[in-house]
Amino acid sequence: MIFKDEFDSGDLRIRRIRCTEPGDQIPEHTHNFDHTTIIHTGKFLVRARLPNGTQLEREFTAPAHALITADAMHEITCIEPGEVWCTFCHRDPVTGKTVKDANGWGAAYV
Repeated sequence: MIFKDEFDSGDLRIRRIRCTEPGDQIPEHTHNFDHTTIIHTGKFLVRARLPNGTQLEREFTAPAHALITADAMHEITCIEPGEVWCTFCHRDPVTGKTVKDANGWGAAYV
């Protein structure tokens, strides 16, 4: 079973995903921004297909992290139950709104 929640941490939006069973899967999807997935506990398989057609596959055992590049079609499969955090969005530190362009506080993405 998969449990998800999201929260802000400074200018980052974080999606926390807990997988309780081997085989739990975050289905294939893509984002229009680079983001880091942090493997806090457990073991996960990350598969990615880059826009140029290159296919990548790697197992990550906590503690670890994976950089998922913009427009890479990717999925995450639980091998051993655990938790991953996907950092997927930056926010303007003044307004709190999502922004598309770098604003001097590092890269900020929708």
